Amino acid sequence: FQIWKVAAAGGTPVQVTKQGGVRAFESADGQFVYYGKRGVEGIWRQPVNGGEEVLALPNVEGDFGNWALMPDGIYYIDPNTKRGAAIMFYNFSSRRTKEVVSLGKVKVSWLGFAVSPDGQQAIYTLVDQEGSDIMLVENFQQ
Repeated sequence: FQIWKVAAAGGTPVQVTKQGGVRAFESADGQFVYYGKRGVEGIWRQPVNGGEEVLALPNVEGDFGNWALMPDGIYYIDPNTKRGAAIMFYNFSSRRTKEVVSLGKVKVSWLGFAVSPDGQQAIYTLVDQEGSDIMLVENFQQ
């Protein structure tokens, strides 16, 4: 798994990452790409036009969908705070993380998270039930 870029009008794709990458987002200023790595904790940052990658935010499941890049930082869901899951915010300028809102003792799915451009609203996916049904189909024909 690698991150590639190509002009919206088409053209030759250019490989951005060399050491793996999934779920990429370009920074608001167009200078960096933030991404996760399959099976490796953390959110990584690398210049869009090449260069060394750095670990921008450790201890976050960057290869799944529960983080959102904003111009001033990264929102993410921490499923393991003392009170349960919580939406957290890592501020680029202060390099500090704060809890934005506690979600409580819920099971958060790793399949969806987004924050509005103004940072005032977030959507996330919860698992409200687990299990499956076994169905019998009689007289099935192809």
